[in-house]
Amino acid sequence: MASYELMFIIKPELDDDQVATATDRVHQLVVANGGNVTKTAAWGKRRLAYKVRQYTEGHYVVSNFEVGSDKIIELERVLKISDTVFRHLLVRREAPAVGQNEVVVPEASAEDIAAIYQPATDEGPATYNEEDVEGINADAELESKKVEASGPVATTQPASETPVPQTAASPTGESKQAEPGEEEGQ
Repeated sequence: MASYELMFIIKPELDDDQVATATDRVHQLVVANGGNVTKTAAWGKRRLAYKVRQYTEGHYVVSNFEVGSDKIIELERVLKISDTVFRHLLVRREAPAVGQNEVVVPEASAEDIAAIYQPATDEGPATYNEEDVEGINADAELESKKVEASGPVATTQPASETPVPQTAASPTGESKQAEPGEEEGQ
């Protein structure tokens, strides 16, 4: 059996009970195909980065499970035709190395986020509650991540208006500057 991670997004108009039912259906699908679910994290209702069909938000759920590699095609097929899941991503996971920890995404409710963040308005830009973000110096972090140029930056300057005099070879092999109005080869 191989380990997989499945992130799926459920339609936003469903309530919490319907989201739990949809999540259970996905888990039943894994179990029916001979797998077992090891971990599930419901991230809640979040805004999408871009519009998918007519949706701008959805309920995110991430599940880790083990199932035979030959059963993945069936899982993908059923998820594509699901009436509650409108987007999913299934990836094969490598087992964490000894001593390596999994990344855990902290869960924050909409109320927690609203308590520290005020969106931009006509009166001004977005702001954060300074007590909640105390000790974070975003400007210093950005400055430390800047890539320094390894040398001077080349700039181009406009060509001068006066023509540069050309040199012409004399019959004796010496080069001389061409006089204004004089043509080459004379």
